[in-house]
Amino acid sequence: MYGTLANNSHILHLIRNHLITIKPFRPELLKTAHYPLTTYAVRLRGADGKWKPEHMFEHKPQPFVFKPHQYVVIEIDQVISVEKGIIGKFLPTSNLIEQGFSLTAGRIEFPFGKNSEAVMFGLKNELDVPNPLSHEDYVAYVEFYDLRALRSRDAKQTSRDDRIYAGRVDTERQHRAADDGVYAALPDDADEF
Repeated sequence: MYGTLANNSHILHLIRNHLITIKPFRPELLKTAHYPLTTYAVRLRGADGKWKPEHMFEHKPQPFVFKPHQYVVIEIDQVISVEKGIIGKFLPTSNLIEQGFSLTAGRIEFPFGKNSEAVMFGLKNELDVPNPLSHEDYVAYVEFYDLRALRSRDAKQTSRDDRIYAGRVDTERQHRAADDGVYAALPDDADEF
């Protein structure tokens, strides 16, 4: 039903109809109404106040080890975009409870992701000891709401939004997102998953 949380069958329908893009996408990972997200890069804050990539799992597959109570910005491995009328919201995964991490996350809406902007979260080690994060660890789930059938006003993108979006564009990620090699198309029978 439009205006509610999209379940897995509806998410596959939205992907097949190019209303949601998730790259890379593995249909077998899709949960009842959520898709798991992993980390592509860990960013540390420099002296200039900017968050710079420190650990990219593509180049360094070993875990990133957080210092006690360290806060970082993580860039997720998946490139996500949505069309008008679709909203994506992020939720922390429950495994973060045992791992001792807390997550700061938000939401996305059109046109975010159209230039391969990276989805980023804040992640903090809440423990008094060093704490590893690996590429395979789920850090969040994305859930989608299909609002296309509801009457709504167009949201205006502000200069603040433009600044944030521009700061999240990474040319290397644009090339990864355009590469068909690792991003297989959704199979025709994907609704069987």
